[in-house]
Amino acid sequence: MAMTVKRAIELADGLRPNMIEEGRKAAWVMEFEMRLRRELGEEYSTMSYPENGEEELLAKDGFEEMYILWLCAQIDFAMKEYDGWNASAAGLNALIGDFKRQRLRDELPDKRDYKGVYR
Repeated sequence: MAMTVKRAIELADGLRPNMIEEGRKAAWVMEFEMRLRRELGEEYSTMSYPENGEEELLAKDGFEEMYILWLCAQIDFAMKEYDGWNASAAGLNALIGDFKRQRLRDELPDKRDYKGVYR
């Protein structure tokens, strides 16, 4: 199932019951999405909620968990649960690094296209 802003909120709320308003959590997810797109040099446009709440997010193929970890970290920080925040942030940073490396591997040209290039 594709990750959307709404789905990320539902899953994070299941892991971290909280009283934070849905609009704030949606803003956190959209902020993270824009950051990912900017860092990867992807085109992006401003997102708004609930209009873009069902729109498929960038990370796929096992990397959807980044949005949930991001939300859990933000919730933990807002609730002053710093141990939880540290754990979520550590997992998130590792997953972001893996995601970026995978994107680079996916975008490499085919080896047959390397003409006259020695490695």
